[in-house]
Amino acid sequence: MAYKDYTRTEFIKKFGKSKKHFDVYKKYDYTNHEYIYEVRSIKNKTHENHETINEILNFKFQ
Repeated sequence: MAYKDYTRTEFIKKFGKSKKHFDVYKKYDYTNHEYIYEVRSIKNKTHENHETINEILNFKFQ
């Protein structure tokens, strides 16, 4: 199965005001020094391992 990759700005433009929940894997691109968001699944309702846009973009490593 092919997943769609987005940069942060592309991700915000495409899904910015969406109320959907996403299963996203964050990959770090060392050449461009930014995260790439690999969208694996989109759901309309809350589902395990799915997060909202704000939860994904405000994620901090501990």
